[in-house]
Amino acid sequence: FDADELLSLYGEESMREAFDAAAPASQGHFVTMLSRVAFIEAARPGSGRCLRAPWQGIFQLFPEISLVRALFTHIRRRCWEDCRDRSRSRSRSRDRKKTKSEANGDSQRFFLKNTGDLDDWKIQSHFKRYGEILSCNVLMDKRKKQYRG
Repeated sequence: FDADELLSLYGEESMREAFDAAAPASQGHFVTMLSRVAFIEAARPGSGRCLRAPWQGIFQLFPEISLVRALFTHIRRRCWEDCRDRSRSRSRSRDRKKTKSEANGDSQRFFLKNTGDLDDWKIQSHFKRYGEILSCNVLMDKRKKQYRG
C-alpha cells in the first residue's frame, strides 16, 4: 500500500461494484482489511497519525469502514479494558507478601498425592518431626464430603 496507485485502486467505483456483488462474509473481510490497513498507515513512523489523500475517497466509497472502526473501539473499551480493570481490583495481588521464613528461604512447599483418608491434622503430625509447619491444606470433594487424597 505504499504506492498511491494501489491505494487509488481501492477508491474506484468498480471496486465498490465488486464489493456489492460479493458474499456478505467476503464484504466483512474486505472492510476489516481496509480498516486495519488505515490503522497501520496512521501508526507508521513519520506519518504524524495522518492518512494520505486517497483514503478520503475510500472512506466515502466504503462508509462501512467507520462502522467497523466504531465496533472495534466499542469492543476494546467494553470488553478488554473493563475486564482487565475488574480483574485487577477483585483478585488478590500477584505480588503476594512473603512470610519471614519464605523471605529467608527456609520454607519448602510441596504437594502430596494418594494420601487416601488422611486429614490435615494427620499430615501435620507426621511431618512436624521434620520442622515447623506453616500451613497444611487438604482438598475435599464437596459432593462426597471426603478428602480427595
